[in-house]
Amino acid sequence: MFTRSALCLSLAAILLAGCGANKEAALVGKWKGDMKMSAEDEKNPMAAMAKSMMGNLSIEFKKDHNFTMTMIFPVEGTWALEGDTVKCTPTKMMGMTIDDVKKQQAVAAKSNPTLAKAQQDPGKTLELKESADGKTLTMVDTTGKSKSALTFTKESGS
Repeated sequence: MFTRSALCLSLAAILLAGCGANKEAALVGKWKGDMKMSAEDEKNPMAAMAKSMMGNLSIEFKKDHNFTMTMIFPVEGTWALEGDTVKCTPTKMMGMTIDDVKKQQAVAAKSNPTLAKAQQDPGKTLELKESADGKTLTMVDTTGKSKSALTFTKESGS
């Protein structure tokens, strides 16, 4: 009896692990980004400029759990799937390590206090929530400040 229960639990664990692997495999490839702006943000010239600068927004998830993202500048890092959330942790921006980017931010902040208030942590993990059908990933706003949505859709053939 014990062996039959142990066998059933082992099979269940293998099947569940396989489901996670299939879900991760479905993420691998290129995803095209799109900024959906709120009506309020549509009226803001700075928000409109930011949207136009993100015209070539994309992210590529690789099998080895690295990613590359292209927005205004290139970002590289690692990704992990936790439930229905893909967590992307940057390791490089514009070819520089996150520590080097932080050093440059500190220098700029000394000369411009207004800029210092606007700066964000370049190494902050980005969270993308997967839709129920697995076809889109939507950026999770952990600050609660954004009224716009950043969504990625998987490119066909990737």
